[in-house]
Order: sequence, then structure tokens, then C-alpha cells
Amino acid sequence: MKIVAIDGDRISRRLLSNVLERKGYTVLQASDGKEALRFLNSRSVKIAVIGGPVSDMDMARLVGEIRTQDGINSGQSCLIRAMSRSDKIDILTELELGVDDFVEKPYNPDILYYRIRFGEWSLDPMFENKESFNAINSLFNEHRLLRAMDNIFSIILKDLEKGVPDFVLGWATSTAFTLNFKVHEQKEEILLSTIVDKLVFQHGEGLCDIPKISFERIADEHQKLELLLFEMREIFSQCFVEKERAMATFNKDQFNLNRGELEKNNETAIIDTKEHLNTYFSRHHEFSAPLKTIISQYTGLLRAHLLLEEQHFIPFCKRYFDEEDNAKMAVEFGKIESEVGKHEIEKQSETVFQLSEILLKQEKNQGNR
Repeated sequence: MKIVAIDGDRISRRLLSNVLERKGYTVLQASDGKEALRFLNSRSVKIAVIGGPVSDMDMARLVGEIRTQDGINSGQSCLIRAMSRSDKIDILTELELGVDDFVEKPYNPDILYYRIRFGEWSLDPMFENKESFNAINSLFNEHRLLRAMDNIFSIILKDLEKGVPDFVLGWATSTAFTLNFKVHEQKEEILLSTIVDKLVFQHGEGLCDIPKISFERIADEHQKLELLLFEMREIFSQCFVEKERAMATFNKDQFNLNRGELEKNNETAIIDTKEHLNTYFSRHHEFSAPLKTIISQYTGLLRAHLLLEEQHFIPFCKRYFDEEDNAKMAVEFGKIESEVGKHEIEKQSETVFQLSEILLKQEKNQGNR
């Protein structure tokens, strides 16, 4: 099998080539980006190890040019980036650039060979459907659920000033808190902990801080989403207290209306008052304005977060997890679902998908009028 060794430093490139050749690979040495692109343009070469910087391109441009060439050729290369303990590399940022995997410098021949072998497997079209990924793939299904929840919040946001029934707002807030925070984020915390442990196990204690620092952004976004959900619930709780007071006043006034106004056949006054109370939250700016801001922040962050995980973080995790890891995570995921209630999760999930579909159809029909 042919592998491209990319490094602008001649000695470093030779060292990398020697390690690869001893493992039985045919090595094509690239001293600059143009040479690397020429080698990878061949359909017979699919894996490159980037041992160090090149003179004609920075790392972002090098990886970007390779990925652009992949797109033109309707193919996919596996790019493995070498890093040393002194390198200040953010793994997540590197993944966003287009890097697939990492190895430590100085090279451990066995680890380098294992990461290359896994790179070969990852290029197999059936790689994503392996049974050892069942637990991780279940997170993708939950992403579909959270996107449906996002659809619901987006439509609520558009209609908030017109008057959204309070029970809808209450249900959406409570459901998002359960499905996003109590279930999904708790599972992803387990995923984060597992991938950090796997990286340290694979690459050694010398790189133990790099994975933790690299994935802080994922953990920070979890905390921000959690905080926004708590703020959403708090605003609605405050509104509920005010609404209860308004309801008590309304019941007293309604009695007087029944005695006085109804004799004059003025039922409209009661109906209008009830409608006002049913959409109490939307009609009171001190509650609806901050809620509008929070929903906007929540949906924007949620979309970006899901995309980051789907395109970069979760695929990277798959490169390190085996069947044993999948089995352990499946057990932990099951515990989380049991604590919340599997039946309750299924019921809420079904409602979210159904409501999202109905609301999107209604919005589409209104747009066609």
C-alpha cells in the first residue's frame, strides 16, 4: 500500500518514511504542498501522514486543498496529523479543517501502524454502519429529534408576538429540558469522557492534556445550552405565578360580569378576557421579550452544536471506539433513559416529531397562499 509522507523538513520526513517502510508500506515523500497534492491525486493513494509544516502552504491551506481535490475526484483521503507534546494543537479545530486522525511524535511504529490501519477501514463505505457504533449512532437519531424540537421553537419564535398559547410554551420548554438536557447531554458527557480516556490510552500520558483542552468547546456549549434551558424555565415559572394572580382576579370579575354584563348580552367581554389569559405569556412584554431572546440564542447555538458534532466530533470518536466501548456506553445510556423513564422519552419524542411535521406543513401551506 502507498502512503504519502508530508513534511517540509528533510530529516523529519526521512524518519517518518523509515518507520512506514519498516511496516511494509511504499512511501511517497512530499516536501511541499504541491507535491503532496500531486501524489494524492492518484486513485491508488488514499492515506497521508502530515509529519510537519511545508514551505508553500500553511496547515489550513494544505488540508483545504487536499479536501477540495477529494471533492473534484469524488473521493476521500485519510489525513493523519503528527503532533508532539510541545505542539499547541486543538484537535477539534484540526478536525474542522479536515484532518481525520492524529499520532504522537516521536513516532511509535505500532501506534502509527494501528492508526493507518484504522484509516484504511474508515475509507470502507460500510464503515459507518458497523454494529460497534450502535451506541454512537443512537446519538445521531437524537439529533434528528433535537432538530424537530428546533423547528417547533423557530415557529413559536415567529408567532410569539401574535400570541402563542401558554400550554404550548410550557410544553415546549419542559420537553426541551427533558430531551436535550436530562437525556442527550448526559449521554454526550459520557461520550466526551470516553474519547478522552481512549486518546490517552492510545497515545500515552504525554498528550493527556491535549484531548481535554481540545474538547472544552463541546463541554462549554453543553453548559451554555443547559443554562439557556434553565433560564427559559425560570421565565415561564415567573409568568405562571403572575398568570395565577390574573386568573384569580378574572374569576371574581367574571362573577360580576355574569350578573351584570350578561344581562346586557355582552358575552364578548368574557371571551376576550379568557383569550387574553390563555396567551398571557405572549401578551406581556416583560416575559415575552426575554424569552424571545433566549429562544433565539438557544436555537442558534443548538444548530451550530449539532453540526459540529455530526461533521467532526462523532466521526472522530468512531475512529477510536471498539465493540467493548460501544457495549459500555450502551449500558450507561440505558441507565440515563431509565432514570428519566423510557416510556416518557418515547412518548415525548413521538409528540415532538408529529408536532414538528404538522407545524412545518401549516407554515408551508400559509406560505403558498
